[in-house]
Amino acid sequence: MFLLCSRLLPWVFLVTHFSALHAEDATKNKVVIPKKGKQRVKRWFGGSLVAIFSAISLSGCFMIPALDHRSPFDDPFGPSFSSVEADFPKIEKALEGVDLQPYSFVLEVGKDNCEGPCNLGPSVRLFAQGSNLDLVDKDRVFPSDKLAELIVRIAPVMKQGEPLRIELAYRQGKFVRDDALFGADGSYGNVEVSPLDIYIPYDKLTAVATSAENYLQ
Repeated sequence: MFLLCSRLLPWVFLVTHFSALHAEDATKNKVVIPKKGKQRVKRWFGGSLVAIFSAISLSGCFMIPALDHRSPFDDPFGPSFSSVEADFPKIEKALEGVDLQPYSFVLEVGKDNCEGPCNLGPSVRLFAQGSNLDLVDKDRVFPSDKLAELIVRIAPVMKQGEPLRIELAYRQGKFVRDDALFGADGSYGNVEVSPLDIYIPYDKLTAVATSAENYLQ
């Protein structure tokens, strides 16, 4: 967690600072040994250990997400690409039998631009193929009832903390915000509905799923 790493900074500074002071005091209080070269080596060695400790403490926070091809500023204890993908079978099972015609779907790992937190989570990408391509175009509005069923089925199997994204293939339709499903603008805070994608943060997913259930009744 980036916040956790930032909170470590002052502690690392204090450890480094007081370790340096202690080393300096110890040098001042010890009996002077004529072998000054040896004293310098000891001071250098002690300072090096402190520097190494500081580097390891901080670099671990940034290396964990970087090794997973995420931003080094992402939450090191947050979702990884592999952990999101591990939940795909549960989502696929939850969507068995759902009628999305003329669309099919594929599951992908959704993410932000990763210049900051990646905010990883599952993304349901909807697309038409084959003869179904003749049934869709950029002006086709994706039906709200199908969207509601998607949300109702997926919500129970979502992993805590992960946002849900639903996307439409380019020029194969569009989403239109339905207030009966998502409430008026701002009703669910940072839920985002744009023509080609929908973003539902985890803390709003239950409210949106409840609204979707009511919509289908």
